[in-house]
Order: sequence, then C-alpha cells, then structure tokens
Amino acid sequence: MTTKLRQASMTIGALFVCAAPLVAHHSFAAEFDGYKPIELRGTMSKVEWINPHIHLFLDVKDAQGKVTTWEVEGGPTRHMRDAGVTKASVDATFGQNMHVWGYPARNGSPRVFLKTMFFPDGHYIAYSNQPTDNSGLGEIPRPAQRR
Repeated sequence: MTTKLRQASMTIGALFVCAAPLVAHHSFAAEFDGYKPIELRGTMSKVEWINPHIHLFLDVKDAQGKVTTWEVEGGPTRHMRDAGVTKASVDATFGQNMHVWGYPARNGSPRVFLKTMFFPDGHYIAYSNQPTDNSGLGEIPRPAQRR
C-alpha cells in the first residue's frame, strides 16, 4: 500500500510541476485590448531586459502635468533582438523622450503591449500588430508617406 501511495504522490507532484509553466504564462487577449492601440510619449525611466518579456517604463505627462509611469511590455529578449532592438539600443534611450504605440491593458492599469517604438534618433521598430487591429494607428510610415 505504501508503494502505491508513494507512486500516486509522485505522479500528482509531477503533474503540478509540469502544469506550473502553463499557468504562469498569460494570454495576450486576456490581458491586452488588441483592437485599440494607444499612443504614449514620455521619458524612458527604466529598462528590464529579462525573459520571458522585456519591460520598458515611460514617464508620461498628462495635460495637467501629472506624471504617470507606464509599463511597456515587449517580447522575449530573442524576439526583440530579431526585431532589431538590443539591450544597448534600449539602454541608450534612458532619460530620453520616446514615442510608443501599444495595446492597453484591459484592467485599466498604465500598461501596454508594444506595437511600435520610435527612437530619439529617428529609427523605429514595429514589434506587434494584432490581427484584430484595423485602426491604422501607430503604423510604420511607408516610404511614400515619409517626408
């Protein structure tokens, strides 16, 4: 009986260990609104270049001058590098004004998932464009649109 109990306990324990990463990861649609990107302009105040997702923090002033720190969630570090963003390029923006478009958090917190990021030197990256987004907002200018 103790052998069966031990095997059952080990099996249940293994199931919990295997299921933990599935519970830990989140769904984009559950956390962010992929229909309405918003625009943020602010000063880069913090960078967390970590997996599973990088996090950038922008201090954004509203019309009354109140500053709110917005969290901009990007992809995994490898995906960001593939999109042309490196830790060095993001670190170089610390304290500089940034222009970001992102998909807002559904819970109303000051948080977005990165769609487009424009750097102070004029270059930009398009990271995420959700299939639900038909807004045309935050799109990278096409060559004919640039002037």
